[in-house]
Amino acid sequence: MVLSLEERTLIALVRSQITGEKLILPDEWASVDWREVMCEAKQQAVVLLAFEAASQIQESIPVDVFEEWTQDAYATLSNNMQVTFAQNELVSWLNEKGFPYIILKGLSAAADYLRPDLRMLGDVDFLIDTNNQAATEELLELHGFQRGNGEHSCHVAFSRKRTILEMHFEIAGIPFGEKGEWVRAVMADALSAPRTVTLDDAKFAAPDEVRHGLILLLHMQGHMLGEGLGLRHLCDWGCFVQKTADKAFWEKSLLPFLKKLGLFRYAATMTHTAALYLGTPNLIWADAVEDTLCADVMHDIFESGNFGRKDRVRARSGMLVSQHGRNGTGRGTIYNLYQTLHNSTVSVYPIVKRVRVLHPILDAARAVRYLYFVAIGKRPSLTDMAPKATQRKSLYEKLRIYETEE
Repeated sequence: MVLSLEERTLIALVRSQITGEKLILPDEWASVDWREVMCEAKQQAVVLLAFEAASQIQESIPVDVFEEWTQDAYATLSNNMQVTFAQNELVSWLNEKGFPYIILKGLSAAADYLRPDLRMLGDVDFLIDTNNQAATEELLELHGFQRGNGEHSCHVAFSRKRTILEMHFEIAGIPFGEKGEWVRAVMADALSAPRTVTLDDAKFAAPDEVRHGLILLLHMQGHMLGEGLGLRHLCDWGCFVQKTADKAFWEKSLLPFLKKLGLFRYAATMTHTAALYLGTPNLIWADAVEDTLCADVMHDIFESGNFGRKDRVRARSGMLVSQHGRNGTGRGTIYNLYQTLHNSTVSVYPIVKRVRVLHPILDAARAVRYLYFVAIGKRPSLTDMAPKATQRKSLYEKLRIYETEE
């Protein structure tokens, strides 16, 4: 599948900021629709990367488009500053109490970029020692954060105005079954050996490089098989590879574990894709991945947008493909649909963990409620989602997620 001129232009803009190379636009760039490029940058959560490069050719961009892009960039910068300030506050509170933590993704991922300030930030995700969970919750509430409703399998969200802190008691994207236990074993002592990262306005504990790579990969494939993957996720992985390409940990520990886990093929594909399109290193262990598969991955990214925001029906179709990647693509549509409903009931109604007889009753009630929303047009129907799920699954099966070679 061929990418559009605007998509190729966006990739060129982002690539120049990821690698530090000279900006080289497609040959036919004089006819590009710059408003579409600007909108795509927003959909893919790479506004600042693209804007920084576009500023080099400002005279070629319509004035009204560049002014709007400038406003988006300033709004993104303002949000980044707010997130960084909130993280700095959080880190100071945790340090005062002597509570160990590590920052997941976010600024830990930004630190891998040539220009960390150009990585768009979202929530502050941080991993804690479960022994300190109650005390940490009290600490956040003391500083004006309110606990969110519902219950998630691996985190609790706290909000204050527009700032969200996600307190994790384990990392996201851990697969089901034995392989999940292997990941938990790797992460068991993550808090005892963190890296210290220092950026302009932030100093914090981050995962060591092996665990950081694993966290990025689990997060990325979970979103890809869930609501959808954005270009920002590929940038995160490509920048991580670029920064650590010559490190011994790849061959010594990370790659052997990924092969055991069944994520080697996925890691190689994303590494090769980032190399082809973003210019980051194509490591020898990723060289055998087919260019056509990488092209399909890029098409999937542009179909999706960050967290699937470009197409809500497509995003919701992920529930027919997998359970956010935690079971790969080996299960059928009906199984995935039922299990997604069954597991999400726990988040909405935590009481079912204590009163199990309520679980099937509430599952049935939520299924009826969903059908009602379908009938009034507030939710996509299975008929609408099924073709998109089939198309997505045909690609994802080629990635052989959590499949290991005998």
